[in-house]
Amino acid sequence: RTILKKCHEILLQYRNEHRPRPHRDEKFLVSWNGLMISGLARAAQVLQEEHYLQLAEQAMKFIRTHLIDSSSERLLRVCY
Repeated sequence: RTILKKCHEILLQYRNEHRPRPHRDEKFLVSWNGLMISGLARAAQVLQEEHYLQLAEQAMKFIRTHLIDSSSERLLRVCY
């Protein structure tokens, strides 16, 4: 067990130092934001917590600012 534990530690250290990190997906999806806003609004109503309502309002402001095409006034599906 001692030898296996030491080997595992060596392999884990090597993997952490040499393994390439996965690509991060940085896009914002309107649908996911909509789900979050809905959940926050419900939580604010059920729990009577103003903080959740403020978070939902902030998310809506973000969508209005970044996810609406100003030329066509259409809601974008995704934003980077």
